[in-house]
Amino acid sequence: MNRYAEARVFGYGIDCQKISFRGLLRCVYAEKGTIIHAHRNNEILFALLLRFLGARFRLFFTRHSDTLPAGFTIWLMKKADQVISLNPVMAESLPVSNIMIPHGVDTEIFTAGEKTMLQGIKQKSLVSVVGRIRPSKGQLVALNALAPLLSVKRDWGLMLIGKVDDNSYAAGIREAANKNGIEDQVHFIPETSGIVKYYKASSVVIIPSISEGFSLV
Repeated sequence: MNRYAEARVFGYGIDCQKISFRGLLRCVYAEKGTIIHAHRNNEILFALLLRFLGARFRLFFTRHSDTLPAGFTIWLMKKADQVISLNPVMAESLPVSNIMIPHGVDTEIFTAGEKTMLQGIKQKSLVSVVGRIRPSKGQLVALNALAPLLSVKRDWGLMLIGKVDDNSYAAGIREAANKNGIEDQVHFIPETSGIVKYYKASSVVIIPSISEGFSLV
């Protein structure tokens, strides 16, 4: 992140160089050339509050969902100095001016290598779905599509990697696995920052999302 300019993260959920609240205030009140890059509505609201209180900075906003934003979100987006979209469809459908910058991949971390085995999983061949466990990510679609294969190929397994956002949806996935007799081949992996080893252990990675602007994982 710091290859071209100094960058800091305010908040949580990412392993990166952080900035304190005091440091953020110093940047937006005492320094020139500061950019705040927001990704959610609450982050834009926070930035607009700072601007209302006299802070000086440029506000960038990246839209991650490919669904049409609500009216309030559109209003917030219009307050940004620059809106960023992630793919051509999103760029064309957004009702505000935007530029398209797809997410990048850190090729120093995500490199091809020998396939690894995971402790506690006996299947040698694994299909992975990475993302929060919720209907829009399509894990149940993936399971139903793979169930005929898994029921006859006992050396194949399905890994669902991500935080459970919808407990009833996760329960439905487990129920479908039990119904098809493949419960021992379906593995729920909690959200993890060590995702690389799971990719390297996978024979296939699929993205069955019903709605996805540009997958973060």
